[in-house]
Amino acid sequence: MLYKRWTTEEVDYLKVSVGNKKVPVIANQLRRTEKAVIAKMKRLGISQTKSHTGMLTMNELAKHLHVDPNTVKNWIDNHHLKSSVKITRTTRKFTFINPEDFWEWASEHKSKINFQKIDAHAILPEPKWVENERKKKREFCLLQKVDNQRDSANVMSHLKGAFL
Repeated sequence: MLYKRWTTEEVDYLKVSVGNKKVPVIANQLRRTEKAVIAKMKRLGISQTKSHTGMLTMNELAKHLHVDPNTVKNWIDNHHLKSSVKITRTTRKFTFINPEDFWEWASEHKSKINFQKIDAHAILPEPKWVENERKKKREFCLLQKVDNQRDSANVMSHLKGAFL
């Protein structure tokens, strides 16, 4: 089989598509084999799309915040935390959060986050206001409990309607 050189347009398409489309779809669009696409991704240094996005996965953000990943999922689903789903390689999907989007969201939802648990500069770029929040002596647990009770009340009212 003859080697087919990659054009600039094909490489550009590959770079844009990685993380947004599955490898078989990219290969089909480029009329190349999956092996050829994966080999080119490796040569370009984009074989691990998760590490090249500049974003945090939902689980990574949860670890930095010292919360359960389901808490972050709840923020995405019910409290408008921006996220995007990306596909790595062939089938694995990850939910990504841009750190800047997270900090913007956090500035509007301070009662949901215990800033004292977040290590300094763990999520970059860290805005200046975060250090002030970290220093505040707040009744975080009480605020969190009130938020959780509101969320629970919403779930319970929804469930009651489903079983009537």
